[in-house]
Amino acid sequence: MDAKIDPGPRDSERGLSGGAAAYRRAEPYMAASSTLMGSVAAFTAIGYGLDRWLGHTVQWLLVTGAVIGIVVGFIGFFTRVLRADADAKRA
Repeated sequence: MDAKIDPGPRDSERGLSGGAAAYRRAEPYMAASSTLMGSVAAFTAIGYGLDRWLGHTVQWLLVTGAVIGIVVGFIGFFTRVLRADADAKRA
């Protein structure tokens, strides 16, 4: 089994505390999760508002908005995560 050697802090992390450096490395992943949550919430709210405005008794636009939000959110989430992983491997 190969042991991984920690290369030490990156140039952009020199002078930062361990917690600050960890937050800097975790930032792209936190942004990706915020993108996912935000898109689901926004599209669901739009669907709910349209159902209320149009006077629907069955909330089908709310469900449609939630599904669209999930799809858009996951696309944004995986795009950001894959980009962050590629950037981390280059650094």
